[in-house]
Amino acid sequence: MHQTREGLWVLPSLRYGTPKSALLFKAYPQSNPAGDLLRAEQLRKGSPFGSLIQTCIREGTIVPMDVTIKLLENAMQTAMDERKDSEGWSNGHGRFLIDGFPRKMDQAAKFDETVCLCSLVLFFSTTEEVMKQRLLVRGKTSGREDDNLETIKKRFSA
Repeated sequence: MHQTREGLWVLPSLRYGTPKSALLFKAYPQSNPAGDLLRAEQLRKGSPFGSLIQTCIREGTIVPMDVTIKLLENAMQTAMDERKDSEGWSNGHGRFLIDGFPRKMDQAAKFDETVCLCSLVLFFSTTEEVMKQRLLVRGKTSGREDDNLETIKKRFSA
């Protein structure tokens, strides 16, 4: 575990059609939206997880935590390698905003055990109805196959 990484979880995802907080993204310049990483991996040629991720997204189920956590860890390591000479990023230090993760407490515990301890959690309280409406609006332009009423309902119950 890399104790010098600092993680911030944002739940539910800031990307549910809400305005992003400029201060939050300034303090945590490396954003790792879990959903974006999963969608990119499902399209990556030769990915051993592509079809599994695609099925989970289409069905509105949770991708196995080991897959999601490994993708997050890889993205964090890549960012640390790319920024190693930047202020605040030397000697294995880094700050990460992990958007839309975890979905369940067992994911949080596994991430803390294997990647780094989360230093802060922001939880935005809203109703499922508000989130559903935001997702449906996003679905009009996102092109995402999971931004439909049936899949959204499944995601809420997962």
